[in-house]
Amino acid sequence: MEKEKYSKELNVAVRVVHMACGLCQKVQKGLLGNALDDDEVKSKDDDSLVTIADWSVQATVSWILSNTFGSENVSIVAEEDVQTLSKPESAGLLGKVVSTVNECLAQASRYGLKGTGEAWVQPTVSGDSKYEWPNFAKQVRVSPIDDPALATFCEPVERDNSNHSFAAGLASSVGLRNKPLRVYSMVKYAAIAQGDAEIFMKFARAGYKEKIWDHAAGVLIVQEAGGVVTDAGGRSLDFSKGIYLESLDRGIVACSGTKLHEKLIGAVYASWESSSL
Repeated sequence: MEKEKYSKELNVAVRVVHMACGLCQKVQKGLLGNALDDDEVKSKDDDSLVTIADWSVQATVSWILSNTFGSENVSIVAEEDVQTLSKPESAGLLGKVVSTVNECLAQASRYGLKGTGEAWVQPTVSGDSKYEWPNFAKQVRVSPIDDPALATFCEPVERDNSNHSFAAGLASSVGLRNKPLRVYSMVKYAAIAQGDAEIFMKFARAGYKEKIWDHAAGVLIVQEAGGVVTDAGGRSLDFSKGIYLESLDRGIVACSGTKLHEKLIGAVYASWESSSL
């Protein structure tokens, strides 16, 4: 029943994600083919790289959703601060974002969406156009591996906001033998969801707050694929308290199954208690 209730929203969401993926791939090809300059890559306050793709995707998704559901007063929690693009020194970057977004919206009909005027959704287009929107979605499932000795675990590359030593201690205590797979971005959630890894652990250093947009989508994907995601205390993540995960207990533990998850949560408590003695 709930699926039918939100069928329109789901339909639009899937199509917009496909649009965003196409936009990112196009920007990526451009960046790989040309030397990066200050207008193409900016550094945020936390020193992570932000390209024109970030702003362009955000603007494209916002535009489509607003024009599709505008009468329902859509509210969006977004990562990129538009004030950055309003600064005089960002004029070149702003121009590239505008151009990228316009090019993306011009291709909206390929995804069954209208890029100008009032946005509308059309699942398939038949008749003279002889066009049918391709559905590339596929069901993903987490890995069946529940033996720590065989499991692969992911963690962030950055050391500034991640406690690698604590994660390493936990890995050793539960019998994880494989070296950690360190990757940028939250693609780590996707790796678990599609069975490429079994564990993702992140324990932030003192003073660092996890942002909800870094985790919300990934958590949902892992859960829908059959995995488990909680904070280090075993509680579900709460995305309702603002832009930060304010009530987060020590860190985040995502696993492909309950058996691995229970072992890691138990190890967290044991390690925490021993370090407090």
